[in-house]
Amino acid sequence: MYHDKFHIVSTDAFFVIGGNPDGNGGGVIASTNSEFKASDIKAEAMKHGYKNVQVVTAQHFWKDEVK
Repeated sequence: MYHDKFHIVSTDAFFVIGGNPDGNGGGVIASTNSEFKASDIKAEAMKHGYKNVQVVTAQHFWKDEVK
């Protein structure tokens, strides 16, 4: 899977999230400190068939995760 190429770092500023191409679950695809890199990862993930791919800030991500 495309997301297996990335390490997820909890202190990164941006998270790329989305649904798996096979329709079985989803979650964090990658994390990065660069908004530009996050946009590149989002575009590439969409090419690999990931669904509803979004770039979210760490603040937004962790706020949503705490609920």
